[in-house]
Amino acid sequence: MSAIFLLFFLLSLASLAIYNRSKNLALYVGFGGGAVASLLGAIFFASNLYSVNSFALFGNFLTAPHFVAYTLENFFCLIILVISFFTGIYSLGYVKNSRVNLGVFGAVFNSFILSMLMVMTSANIFAFIVFWEVMTLVSAFFMYLNDHEEKNTLTAVMTYLGFSQIGAFFIIVAFVIMSAASGGSYEFKDFIGLKFSPEMNFVLLILFFIGFGGKAGVWPLHVWLALAHPAAPSNASAMMSGIMTKVAIFALIKFSIMLNITTTFAYIVIFFGACSAVFGILYGAVDNDYKRAVAYSSVENIGIISVALGVGYFGIAKANGFIAIIGFLAAFFHIINHATFKSMLFFAVGAVLNATHTRNLNQLGGLHKKMPITSYAFLVGAIAICAVPPLNGFMSEWVLYQGLIASSGEPSVMARAMMVLAMLSIGVAGALAVMMFIRVYSAIFLGKERDEKIYSHAKEADKTMLFSIVILASFCVIFGLGSIFVLGFLLEICANIFGFGINLSSIKIINAPSVLFVLGVVGLIACILLILYKANLSKPRITEPWACGFRFDTNMQISSNPFSGDLRRVLKFFYRTEAEVSSDGYFGKVVYKSRIKEIWWAWFYEPVVNFCVKFADKIGIVQCGKSNIYALYTLIYMAFCLVGVYYFF
Repeated sequence: MSAIFLLFFLLSLASLAIYNRSKNLALYVGFGGGAVASLLGAIFFASNLYSVNSFALFGNFLTAPHFVAYTLENFFCLIILVISFFTGIYSLGYVKNSRVNLGVFGAVFNSFILSMLMVMTSANIFAFIVFWEVMTLVSAFFMYLNDHEEKNTLTAVMTYLGFSQIGAFFIIVAFVIMSAASGGSYEFKDFIGLKFSPEMNFVLLILFFIGFGGKAGVWPLHVWLALAHPAAPSNASAMMSGIMTKVAIFALIKFSIMLNITTTFAYIVIFFGACSAVFGILYGAVDNDYKRAVAYSSVENIGIISVALGVGYFGIAKANGFIAIIGFLAAFFHIINHATFKSMLFFAVGAVLNATHTRNLNQLGGLHKKMPITSYAFLVGAIAICAVPPLNGFMSEWVLYQGLIASSGEPSVMARAMMVLAMLSIGVAGALAVMMFIRVYSAIFLGKERDEKIYSHAKEADKTMLFSIVILASFCVIFGLGSIFVLGFLLEICANIFGFGINLSSIKIINAPSVLFVLGVVGLIACILLILYKANLSKPRITEPWACGFRFDTNMQISSNPFSGDLRRVLKFFYRTEAEVSSDGYFGKVVYKSRIKEIWWAWFYEPVVNFCVKFADKIGIVQCGKSNIYALYTLIYMAFCLVGVYYFF
């Protein structure tokens, strides 16, 4: 394990060392080397999945941090490295024409992978917090390495850092409490089996849920995603959404199961997961920025994972091994699936963005003719993320439904209500997801081109980009059709981690090949009926659409706005539209732009931000620019510290 980590570290240094050398050399060392290291790491963790892997940093470095990986850590490290491998291959084509220095870009790429791996394998508080902050800073810098406008990027980066620091504060508070209860130990192994009062136990669980849930993107701590992903390069978006959010999910699982899981905590996780699923996709369904829309769907899928974790927690709280294992089984399956199809979707929209240089759905159209492979792959990913059988998204959600149905059999009225709420929420979210991806896919790839200049310059993505896109799209199909084998693999992992064991046959899994057979038979019957009723089988004549006698214009086709118009009207309470109208004079062209603003931002965050701005303006008077006054401030602060230590410690 140490050799893999060292390899990423050396690649980061090597990329920085050649930042002003050959562009191609920096590209292949940074991203090609990172892909090779990720592949080697994935092979290592896959072959040592049930082993204990560990190493310590050389020398006497502060608290002598060391790193240990058990089955839970090995599983998540494997996911990270597989997606990182495809991201490295994809980046070879994606960033080769970027204006960003590729040596720095490659160093950040490898450092990001290394920081995530070290967070998950950290064995004590010091190492975990240090690398958690390193991961945050590196990912923020990763976002900044883009060709977008500086204003939008900086706003996104600062918002992301602000939410990250809030989450880190809650995490550190929980760690300090647990460290004090363990006699001052910083080692995580000493936190297992600690006894807390029911109130303190609940407080610790909530601290972990807020701290890690904010990084994962759980509602209402999700608002940074809508800013971060459009600003970030697509390879960074794929990694942040596909695998960085899983680091937060991993940490939540790891530290929550050290405590006494209660049904109240399980209900809270299920409730916020259900809200994330609905509200995340609700805003994605109306957004005209296709990259931001895909980012919102991450909130939905993190919500589905949270609901699954809540079912697992409920099973632990009720000492019901079947419910617990099926909840975690659904969570782990959807973690794999989300990492697969969400990374692929960001890869696909990155290819579209590279080809068109616009994120506005209303400026695109007809790109299937120019980018057929990307179009088909995006369609597969859209079907998978919408949980349409027999692809992988449906299979993991079907396992979750089994867990929710089993949990609703408990005699508790609250349990039944929460499980029904979760089922309804996932169903509504699924319907909205279908609507959203039909809208996004049709606006980008179908119909006629809306902007001739953009369409004429569009072309299929680079071969390295297509490799990652097509292989991940294939995984969506393979994991769906081979779901029984994936579930068997995950069942063994869950049994090893949580100590519960069930028979796979007790889970009513739909056989994916049988679903394909039924769909094929239905399609065959439809074809036979068409032939029997003498359908017109002559070659269709291709011509311009009929425009009621007028000359067809591309502006006549439906755009993305009216597609979601009814949804906006029915649920206008949740949408706050910001309109911007500009014109070039009385006879000039009028340009109308609108952007949906989340009510959660206006309710929860704007008041806090405005207060901080006003408070900062008021205390700005202390910044006089005189060094002797600043020295006086330091002396006063030290005096207060001495008085506090003398009287209170």
